[in-house]
Formats: sequence, structure tokens, C-alpha cells
Amino acid sequence: MATQKFTPFLTIRHPVEGEISFSVNGEFVKIRCHWPFDLDTNEWIYVANDFDKQRYIAAVSDLAQRSSVKIPGVQYGELCIWTTDEGPLKLSIVDCSQSAPTEFNTTVDVSPADLVPPQLAQTA
Repeated sequence: MATQKFTPFLTIRHPVEGEISFSVNGEFVKIRCHWPFDLDTNEWIYVANDFDKQRYIAAVSDLAQRSSVKIPGVQYGELCIWTTDEGPLKLSIVDCSQSAPTEFNTTVDVSPADLVPPQLAQTA
């Protein structure tokens, strides 16, 4: 069985270097984060996880009625999203490592609608 290719649908870039990328295939939403922890010492945070596409879409759609959602990773970890009164969203991404999970927290200037793949927006 062939692995389905992931299609990027959102990239949030750090002002200097690094990014958080969201991509989707038929079954999963993949989030990859390569973000500077300390550019002076060249320290980086790398967090990655896969989420069931249907659970992800349902949870992100729930942000219209709820102020926060939690989406479990396919194996381990999770994604938490909070809305804020100021507008930007808060993200907490915990990677899929069972033995030593890494957590990354940040605020991003995107709307809940931005987190839905465009090809799925009409069904969300």
C-alpha cells in the first residue's frame, strides 16, 4: 500500500528563521515545528505530530463555540488550541515521543478558519 502524500495548507513563519507547518492527506493532519529557542546559541525546538484528520477538523470547528480544544496525537502527544480576547490563538504542541516528549507553546496570529485545510473548509 502506497503512503499518501501530504499537502501543505498553512505555514506560520518565525520573523527571523523557522516555521510551523500544517499539511494534510486523506487520513491525517501533520504539524511540524522548527522554531528557534535561542538564535544566539543556535538552539532550536523541533516538535512534530500527526493527528486524525476527522478529529482535527471537528475540534478546530468547535473553536467557534468553545474557547479551547485538545486533539490527541495518533500515537502520543496532543495539540491544544486556545482562543484569546485579543485575537491571536495560543498553541501547545506535544510531540509523538512516548519516552521524552517535547512541548512547544506559542501565540500565533491566525484565525481558527486558517487551521482548516482549504479543500475541507466547506465541510467543516
